[in-house]
Amino acid sequence: MRRFNKEEIDLILNLRKENKSLFEICKILNVSRMNKSSVYYHLRKNFGRSFKLVRINGSNVNFIGEIIGVFASDGNAVPKADYQIRFYLSSDEEYYAHSLTELLEKTFNKKPYLYKTHNEIIIRYKSKKIYNFLLKFLRWEGKKTYTIRLATLTHDLQFLIGFLRGYFDGDGYATKDYRNMEFVTTSKLMAKQIFEIISVLSVHPHLYVYQDKRKNRRICYYVKIRGENAVKLINLISPRNPKRVRDWAHSIAWSSIPATIVK
Repeated sequence: MRRFNKEEIDLILNLRKENKSLFEICKILNVSRMNKSSVYYHLRKNFGRSFKLVRINGSNVNFIGEIIGVFASDGNAVPKADYQIRFYLSSDEEYYAHSLTELLEKTFNKKPYLYKTHNEIIIRYKSKKIYNFLLKFLRWEGKKTYTIRLATLTHDLQFLIGFLRGYFDGDGYATKDYRNMEFVTTSKLMAKQIFEIISVLSVHPHLYVYQDKRKNRRICYYVKIRGENAVKLINLISPRNPKRVRDWAHSIAWSSIPATIVK
């Protein structure tokens, strides 16, 4: 931790009174990224905490399932880099990005950092608490994309419906003119789990395996749902991402659906 003399401390406090951010103050004082906590120490000591702590709200299991589904499809976590958690979206998914940001803020009591690159939108947290929270629900080894799966299928029905919504919003597709929808993954275990969850909902999916003949391409697994079954499912999960919403989805009266899936 870097130590500051009285003149430097006075400058830090005066800059804060001028509404300079922590980043700006560090830049003015030529403080490295590794020592920014030294600056924050004096700011917190004199002005109090300047950021919200993560506080997980688990009351809405449907939303929790949705967040887990989005992370399983489009997320990444790096514990060695300050426990960074990222959600990657396409550059044309700005509306969905803001909707997802609102959902995350409600669930974690802290707004994530959202920024754009030339071809994608990234939503980011730095939080060990959120990282450990994700590990309560998901498992993966090595490269996440190829091995990701739910730790268990024993969940409340609303969690599983939320999970399907989140995964479909991330790595799903529905044709515009025909009643067809699909979930795509390179994880064989995840494909089997999605297939099983959908099957319990009285919807009849089909599982297909596709091997791209080009070099260094992974096997892709497609869980496809067609016709009235697609209408039922897309109506039930109610996608949040506008790119997944289709005009052919309409209300269907459901009979009885099991409350949980036991595995």
